[in-house]
Amino acid sequence: MSEPPACGVPAGASPRGVPLAGGQFDNQMRKLKLLLRIFAGTIGVIGLYIIFSIVIALYIFPDATPDYANYFKPGDKLYSKFEGFDQTVISINGDWMNTRLEVAPGAAGPPEHFHADFEERFTVTKGTLSILVNGEKK
Repeated sequence: MSEPPACGVPAGASPRGVPLAGGQFDNQMRKLKLLLRIFAGTIGVIGLYIIFSIVIALYIFPDATPDYANYFKPGDKLYSKFEGFDQTVISINGDWMNTRLEVAPGAAGPPEHFHADFEERFTVTKGTLSILVNGEKK
């Protein structure tokens, strides 16, 4: 007399008790294992891609912060007819660059942007200046 399987499922039947003929259960298990291997491999490849991307971005090709003291010179002009401004570099002192910015009345100004390596400060000497700070008009 043969003993029943340890899992309590008769040979040739699915775990739900539905008879499977000719090794269908084994085929389904092989397919499931294959899908799990494909999923795990995909997750592994994505993980490696992220890790290598971080290593490359931070250590192999890091963003170089420009040396602003040598990038701009006093007297340099930045002009944008489209944005409606005329900016002149007045002085550079270490990490500080002082400029004079003239904005045409009603000018659109530059598009929304941010600076990762420095901050901007404004002193309005004539008229009114509106700027966006974190999406809020000030």
